[in-house]
Amino acid sequence: MNKNVYHSSHTSDLKTLEPASAVHGIPYLYAAKDPVISIVFMTNKKNNRGDMSYWKGRNPETGKVAIVERYPGAFKDLYDGVSGSIYTLPGNTFMENKTQWNEEVVSETAVQILEEIKIENIFDYLKKLEQNDELEIYEYPSRPKCVPTNDRDLIIYAIRYRRMETLEKLYPKLFKKVQDFLESE
Repeated sequence: MNKNVYHSSHTSDLKTLEPASAVHGIPYLYAAKDPVISIVFMTNKKNNRGDMSYWKGRNPETGKVAIVERYPGAFKDLYDGVSGSIYTLPGNTFMENKTQWNEEVVSETAVQILEEIKIENIFDYLKKLEQNDELEIYEYPSRPKCVPTNDRDLIIYAIRYRRMETLEKLYPKLFKKVQDFLESE
């Protein structure tokens, strides 16, 4: 991949980024092809609910990056008061199709940073992107057609990544449905 890619971090003033182990268990440096996708990962570290609090991705109907709240106030919980930087990286060492998401690319080597954009408040930055028609924000309970209304994707995520406790905490009714189904089998 020869284009620039983007990585966001809560740490500013970095010069180099290194691969690290994450969800996939392989030491990769993760980046996004789109800076807007990169910045939606910059959630409040204290929240620790991650993908269970919101849906992020590209809306196939509009082609724009979208963020969808999974419960009322999730957007503020995730982004308000959070600061960090978007780093522009050379794409030459990044590989596609190594994760399940086509918006994400990975590198197995350290990468020098080309440019840094510092952001004081991610919430305000994302709202500005929405005003500029570069991002779609769906506040609960609205959602685009690509996000299932039955929250099936949350169940799959909770099971796949062993996040059933988070499912129970955030969505007790949904957790009970899963529990009842598993007990009936």
